[in-house]
Amino acid sequence: MTYGNGRNASGSATSPTVWRTDEYVYAIMVSLSWAPIVCRLTLATGVWQTYDLTSTFATPLSVPPKDGKVDFSDAHKTMAIAVDSLGHVLVVGNLHSDPLNIARSTNPHDITAWTTEVPG
Repeated sequence: MTYGNGRNASGSATSPTVWRTDEYVYAIMVSLSWAPIVCRLTLATGVWQTYDLTSTFATPLSVPPKDGKVDFSDAHKTMAIAVDSLGHVLVVGNLHSDPLNIARSTNPHDITAWTTEVPG
């Protein structure tokens, strides 16, 4: 898989593209085809795992555009990743959407099973 477009460099403290826990480092990247890719580095082994969110969701993060890709029409629509206190990985993107949708890992520290949430 090839990575490298403008969304990979647009994170900040308010929309982190990397998140570290005691056991893992998580990152959200955007492929050249604008697909959101979740990455997890296991610190104990140095092994990376990746997961393309478009494998689970046709429209994971409040699109347009359709097909689950990152909306590249506005540079403010960056991707962000975090881990909650229970170990669930949270990914948001296309942050101008209403309502805001969140992709949340179904199981703690697992990046291969996801659900969506709309915050209350």
